[in-house]
Amino acid sequence: MNEFIAYMNREERRIPSILAANEPMIELTTDERVKHEYTTACVLCKRTFGGSARIKTTHHCNVTGRYIAIVCHLCKLHLNYRRSSSEVFSFRVFFATTITSAATAAAAAAAAVASSATTVK
Repeated sequence: MNEFIAYMNREERRIPSILAANEPMIELTTDERVKHEYTTACVLCKRTFGGSARIKTTHHCNVTGRYIAIVCHLCKLHLNYRRSSSEVFSFRVFFATTITSAATAAAAAAAAVASSATTVK
């Protein structure tokens, strides 16, 4: 048990330095751009984008620079790095479960749009 506690203490000191990274977002792929264009609601709060109330933004991993999801600007503010480990953990668990179902829905919508575009030609 002491070995586990020592490991967790080392991780608690190591993780903040990893999360403090701030890599710029890697350019979106064609599929990601299509998903971004056709997504009409935030994947986290489920509210429709529109006007200054809900501005569509891209969320990316600050460690790797990879695109994660399309979110409204208000939800993106809540995704900023937090100092409390428990706050980070609980939000990341919520985000991971929410983003999986939303990404599946967005991919299906993008596939439908792509399919209809090839049918029209």
